[in-house]
Amino acid sequence: QFCYSDLAEIIHTSKISLIYSPLRTFDKDSLKHNNNFLTKAPYIVFIGTISKNKGISFLIDAVKLLNQNTQEKYTLFFCGELKDPLNKIPQNCIYLGSLDNFNAMKLLVAADLLVLPSKTESHPRVILESIFYNIPFLTTSGVVELEKHFPENMLENIGSEYIATRIKDHLNDPKEYSSTSYPIHLHHINTVIGQIFRVYKSLING
Repeated sequence: QFCYSDLAEIIHTSKISLIYSPLRTFDKDSLKHNNNFLTKAPYIVFIGTISKNKGISFLIDAVKLLNQNTQEKYTLFFCGELKDPLNKIPQNCIYLGSLDNFNAMKLLVAADLLVLPSKTESHPRVILESIFYNIPFLTTSGVVELEKHFPENMLENIGSEYIATRIKDHLNDPKEYSSTSYPIHLHHINTVIGQIFRVYKSLING
C-alpha cells in the first residue's frame, strides 16, 4: 500500500496492480478447541522474533512496572525465534520458545492484547491475524495502513513506562482499540489468487 501510494504520484493508477500479502487463517472454533491458553486469560501476548530491535525487553520491563504494587497481576506470554539473549525473565513473563503457526494462533485468539513495540516496523503478519481474529493490538507507528484504520493503536515510542501506561489504558477501555474499517478481505488467499490471475491475464492479452 505504501509503495502503491508513492507510485501513484508519478504513474497513473490504471497501470499499477496492488496485490496484498495473502493471509492463511484457521477456523476460530478449531483454535479454541482444547486450547489450554483459554484457561490462562487474561494475558498480553508478543509473537515475533525475540530481538532487541523488536523491543521485547521494553515490553518485559513494562509488564514488571504494571505488576508493581498491585494485587492484579498481568501475565505476558511471548514466543518466537530467539535472536538476542534475554536477561533473567521476571515472574509473570513466560517465554514459550518458537511455536508453529497453528499454536501461535491458539495463543493469539485467547489473548486480551497483542503488543509489538518494535523500534521500526513494516506490516507484520501477526497484526493482520489479530485484525482477522478481532484481537486488539498495540504496535509501533509508521505503517500507513494501520495508522489510517487504527490511530488509537499506535505506539509513539517504546519506553517501558509509556508502554505500561498504554497497556493499562487498553485494558480499561478495550473498545477504544477495535475497528472494523480495515479491508482484511483483501488479504484472503482466494482474493490474492484472483488478483494475480488478473495481472497475468492482462500480460497475456497484451
